[in-house]
This record gives sequence, C-alpha cells and structure tokens, in this order.
Amino acid sequence: MEKVLLRKEIKRKREALSEEYKRNSSEIICRFLESSPLFEAASDIFVYVSEANEPDTTDIIKAALKTGKTVYVPKCIKKGVMVPVEIADDTVFVSGYMGIREPVSFDDSIRLSEIDLSVIPCVSVSLTGDRLGHGAGFYDIFLKNTVTKKVCLCFQELISENIPTEESDIPMDIIITEKGITDLTGAK
Repeated sequence: MEKVLLRKEIKRKREALSEEYKRNSSEIICRFLESSPLFEAASDIFVYVSEANEPDTTDIIKAALKTGKTVYVPKCIKKGVMVPVEIADDTVFVSGYMGIREPVSFDDSIRLSEIDLSVIPCVSVSLTGDRLGHGAGFYDIFLKNTVTKKVCLCFQELISENIPTEESDIPMDIIITEKGITDLTGAK
C-alpha cells in the first residue's frame, strides 16, 4: 500500500514539472549517460522508449545506433513478460501495452547475457538504488536473471529519500539525474 500512495504522490509531482524543466533535464541526463565510460564501453544496450513525463531516451537510442552499438528496446508480449527487441534506424513502432511505443515485430531468441547495459525507467528512485516503477513488475521480472549494469534515469525533482521495497524488487546500479551520476556498484 505504501508503494501505491508514493506512486500517486510522485506522479502528481511529475505532472507539475514544467515542459522546459523536463526538456532541459532530459538533455543533461542524456549527455551524462552518453559521455560515461560505461556507455562508451557497452556494445549491446537495452533502453526503454520514453513517454512524455520521463527523461527522453530518443537521443540515447540515436547515439547508440550511430556509434554501432546493438540496441534493444522492450516489447511486452503478455502480462509480466517483456522481451528485448533489437532495433535499427528504420524500425517501425506502434502503440503497445498501456500505450507504450514498441516495435511491431520481434525475435525472442536474444540472450539476456548479451546485454551490457540496461537503461531503466522509473516513477522515482532513491539514491541507494531502490526503484519505484509503474507497478506492473515487468522490469523486475526482466532484470531478475540478468548480469547487465542497471542504469536508472530520473529527474532530480522526483528522487525519493526512501522507497519501500519487496524481495522481488531489483536495485539499480547507477542513478543519473540532471545533477549527476551516482554509481552504487562500489556500495553494494
């Protein structure tokens, strides 16, 4: 119940953020990620396709494709099941689960071990790596059996001091806001 109330509170805060703040912060967040050694070293990355109120991942996807990285985005194929789908510059996207843009076609034979870096969305995240998602559990289920570095993008205004967790919640390794990068890999 605590998560439900916190999610509602953060979503209200998110709705109040100005378009200018979200646009400027998204650009800074993307630059932080794109210039990080982790991004530069990754050859296969998994990136969420952003919605209007999230840090915009469009430039991250373009930069990864431009530099020859293999890029995967999520596709929800049934309740609780999300698969990484390899994309290219000409990939066709449609409105999928809950209106989230996803590729039309997919090949579910991709091995999760191939993914070096995963860029994960959130409603909020704590600076200790606890992530508050949208509540469907897709990302926690997806990340459960991976060894990928988990990077969570979040607007600084939506960072939470404390997020209630459950055993099934997967903590993030790195948090990126417009204020900087918090690397938790040495702390865990």
